[in-house]
Amino acid sequence: MTPALQQLIAKCETPLGLLGVLLAACREMASAYGTWVSDPTTAPVTAYWAERAAATVEGLSSAGWLTVEDHKAVEHYFLRTEKGQPDRTECVVEARALAEAVEERFHKELVPLLQEAFAPHRAVGAGDLFPVVRNPHVPAWVGAAGRTAVLTPLPASQDPPVDQLEHFGLGPPKGMLDVEVDVRLRAVACPVPIDRPLRLGVAVLNGSPGELPVVADCPCEGEFLLRDGPANPGSQLEAMRCVLGWADRHRVDVLVFPELCTDPASARQLTAEFDRTTNVGVCVFGSYHGRAADLDWRNTTHARVRGSAVLLTHDKLDRFQLKAKASPTNNDLREGIRTGRGVRVYHGKDWSATLLICKDFMSQTVLPLVTLLRPTLVLVPAYTTKIAALSNAANQLANVVQTVTVLANGPVLGPERVVGVFGVPRTYPAAGNPGHAGAVVQFPQDRTTLPSLCIFDVDVGKELFLP
Repeated sequence: MTPALQQLIAKCETPLGLLGVLLAACREMASAYGTWVSDPTTAPVTAYWAERAAATVEGLSSAGWLTVEDHKAVEHYFLRTEKGQPDRTECVVEARALAEAVEERFHKELVPLLQEAFAPHRAVGAGDLFPVVRNPHVPAWVGAAGRTAVLTPLPASQDPPVDQLEHFGLGPPKGMLDVEVDVRLRAVACPVPIDRPLRLGVAVLNGSPGELPVVADCPCEGEFLLRDGPANPGSQLEAMRCVLGWADRHRVDVLVFPELCTDPASARQLTAEFDRTTNVGVCVFGSYHGRAADLDWRNTTHARVRGSAVLLTHDKLDRFQLKAKASPTNNDLREGIRTGRGVRVYHGKDWSATLLICKDFMSQTVLPLVTLLRPTLVLVPAYTTKIAALSNAANQLANVVQTVTVLANGPVLGPERVVGVFGVPRTYPAAGNPGHAGAVVQFPQDRTTLPSLCIFDVDVGKELFLP
């Protein structure tokens, strides 16, 4: 153990504090660890430290306060008989092994303790320990008749980084976007079912880019602000209610409306009606341009989860821009909003969710944060023709951290007529199913009736359009 790590461990009062110190040390020495694990000849040494760590943690008194005897046990774990300074590479192997052992023994007690520290929600600073809550099971279907559901593990396609554990994460380094953990949904069960195939839905609504209103109140000369909303809020509200009704009747679990499909008043109305009008598990009510409490314009989305009054919200982080040749006014246009400050992950009983809006999902600064947070669900209202970037992002999250992504795109833009992107891990939901990581759904050329509901049935990998 390095002297600096020894001093930090000596100050730890709880296993949670010990975990934070160990993961911070792993982050500092991450490059050395990467070199170590890539060498197959080091496997026996890694196994030795894993066994020694497990024995050390077995002797710790509890998930509460560390006693003097606990500190002696940890010091003995790192004790070396050789002379001179310890090898930096082997130090990180030791730290990682001890962190994994602490998590293995105490995570069921430690996760709720850490959530208490975040209640109801709190920002995650650089190097702060935060809880990761994910549904540990998915349905696998067996039998030709009766379709019996059995629970099987949901493994990620790669191990967490050296500074992240299965149930715990270390806050992003300084200089990245803000991250916040919200634990107000802890009592709410996962809206993704484990007793039947998963059904995802996206709404297809009216609108076209030629209807975008331009607001010339931008202080920048030669540039115009762009804000959007439904041309007829009343009829759009009824269209959204219609889609919600179809989703309810067809047992849709997750429903997402597209970006800028509504206005603040209609969004509030639908939110208020949600619990008494539908059995949809979670619904994202598109997004809208509206004034926030600070009177700044924002592009805001919010969602509701069945069984909870908590409103899930997100302010767009990356405004869209249109160059003169692509804009309806032949002027350079940009979205007339103040951007949000960061990403929030909402924790349910056995699941978690993050909301993003369109360009956020394509951002090379946002996607690494979402990967670090490892939510069960990522829900995205969008309004774009840049489908490849969205599909790639959904594919990355599905394959790397086993996240389900539901993205609603609208209005029906471009010749591809893409209305949805779905990212579903390849291990979901049945053995032999290839999965649908980054699946793109197009609105059929022969369909002209709007509104419509696109249902993506994960069990068969096909979409259904209603009515």
